[in-house]
Amino acid sequence: MSNKKLFSTVLLSFVMALQAVAYTVTPADDAPLWQIDWSYNQARPDWQEPQASAFSDFAVMIVTVEEALQPYATADDLMAIFVGDELRGLARPLVMGDGRTDATRFLLKAYSNEGYGDQVVVAIKYYNAQLQQLFTLSESMTLDENSQLGITDDFVPPFTLGSAKYPVATTLDVADILAGVTPAEGDVVAAFVGDECRGLWTAPGDGSGLSVYLTSEDEDVVVKYYDATRHRILTFDGEGGGEVSGDVNGDGQVNGTDVVALTNIILGKGEKTAAADVNGDGLVNGTDYVALVNIVLGKGDARSATRPRRAATRAAGETALSIEPFDIQAGETQEMVIALTNPDDQITLVQFDLRLPAGLSVKITDGDYDFDIAGRTTWRKHSLDANELPDGAIRFLLASSSNAVLSDAEGAIIKITLVADSRFTGGDILLENILMVTPEEKEFKQETLSCFVGTAAPEPTPGVVQLSVEDFAIAAGGEAEIVIDLTNPTDQITLVQFDLRLPAGLSVKTTDGEYDFDIAGRTTWRKHSLDANELPDGAIRFLLASSSNAVLSGTEGAIIRITVEAGSDYNYEPVRVENILLVAPDETEFKPDVIEFTPASSGGGTVAVDAVTASAAATPGKFYGLNGCPISGKPSRAGVYINIGNKVVVK
Repeated sequence: MSNKKLFSTVLLSFVMALQAVAYTVTPADDAPLWQIDWSYNQARPDWQEPQASAFSDFAVMIVTVEEALQPYATADDLMAIFVGDELRGLARPLVMGDGRTDATRFLLKAYSNEGYGDQVVVAIKYYNAQLQQLFTLSESMTLDENSQLGITDDFVPPFTLGSAKYPVATTLDVADILAGVTPAEGDVVAAFVGDECRGLWTAPGDGSGLSVYLTSEDEDVVVKYYDATRHRILTFDGEGGGEVSGDVNGDGQVNGTDVVALTNIILGKGEKTAAADVNGDGLVNGTDYVALVNIVLGKGDARSATRPRRAATRAAGETALSIEPFDIQAGETQEMVIALTNPDDQITLVQFDLRLPAGLSVKITDGDYDFDIAGRTTWRKHSLDANELPDGAIRFLLASSSNAVLSDAEGAIIKITLVADSRFTGGDILLENILMVTPEEKEFKQETLSCFVGTAAPEPTPGVVQLSVEDFAIAAGGEAEIVIDLTNPTDQITLVQFDLRLPAGLSVKTTDGEYDFDIAGRTTWRKHSLDANELPDGAIRFLLASSSNAVLSGTEGAIIRITVEAGSDYNYEPVRVENILLVAPDETEFKPDVIEFTPASSGGGTVAVDAVTASAAATPGKFYGLNGCPISGKPSRAGVYINIGNKVVVK
């Protein structure tokens, strides 16, 4: 049945200074638990049944409690109708034919002495026992035998608009508040006074707008919108002039100019603004570009119910970039091809930072980088831009102003011409900060991709991975340097971990509260970090690692230098290097035995330290081309490949 509502939907309205063009965006993993607190502190009324014999006529009505209050309805609730101060009818929740009580419906007989057809102002009062609150609504109606409400149509007075707790109520237009943002099913709009929720509207809604409940007209209202698909909350600050998500250039409009401004920010050519974080994940990157293009093109509602807010975890066979095998030597110019494999997801945008080793650079023609779009798209559908960042990396952005997708599911997407000068001897090409985005704003973030080019690494020779300590001497009251060496003739190593246990009287020197150590000649602080921390048992754990899994250069030599001090009580007891772990970029582990040695008591003394052989057998890892470039999965083309130091021939 349809709902019969006689009462005004606004008891007292007022102008609210909500400027929909001003809002901020906050990520939200879970739906917020917004709820209006209807509880109050009113005592239950002592209403008495009116005497039927005192009245000449009556009307019958079945009153249904509105949906917002139904969760709080109980059998102890009361429904009454008044004319002035005179009680004309009283009812308790309806008892059904099977004996059950329907706490949400009341059969109310309203008595009358007015003339037939006369209008009279009545007040319907609903007391909710659980909330301890009296709701009151007023309306003109006739109370005679021909007046019936709730019999053929549900009679549902909007009691929340007559709250004793919130005597001021108004209704806001959701479309005006959100300024062009169209809510999808399940999205929520809420009004707040401070931290207290004062109104709720859930999409798609019933067309009645957002009802807001206040204690006075002077309260300041802030509106929040929870976007369930994009997992974000938009907070409208109510003052106007704020930064709009997507209005990157701050002119109050969202259009193509903002796309240009956002492109400059992503490429490092412009200053970041809060409005540039279009999708509200706290970052400014290619995903915001896709979201902004959707808004400009009127596709702002393009959503996927299964879209994760966070970047997808990349597993074998999923979306990933790769560098097609190639090599370049000093004095040569070669083309590097970036390929994309995306079997399960369509991709519209690719972003990454290219970091080149010394002596290698991107060719420049007429002042511009020499690169091109490859066969999976065209310049008509996509643009390709690049810009050098302050740290020397070159950021590439392959994007579409229409969020067009790259064709097919694998193959080349970008070609970059590289030039090697006479100084170039070899090194790792790195693709860092890799981001791939679908038109629905689904993200894929890939770990740094490394490819060695230049002078090929030496052919594998028999040998083992081992850690050792160079000779050193120390005198009581003096200091010396412990030099840690690594020998790895057949395996590249990216990470070294060990615990240094020093005897009484010997300690690692500290400078300004920090341990005194340094990376040695086989790497740099740019490629690796070196950290140390004292464990509960007194040993000091050292960790030499790379955020890009860069490998230590060469196959032997010093990697770490540690300055130690000897106190006057040092008696030349042994030093131990324990829990040694060496890791290759393909996650192969080597765990050498403990190293134990006693330093010489004076300069020039020899420390007897035997080379330590890795005791762990190598486990299968990734395949690489002869130039060091990783191969996705197992090799499928004919050729020679390397798998943990072993040559693999595919015919």
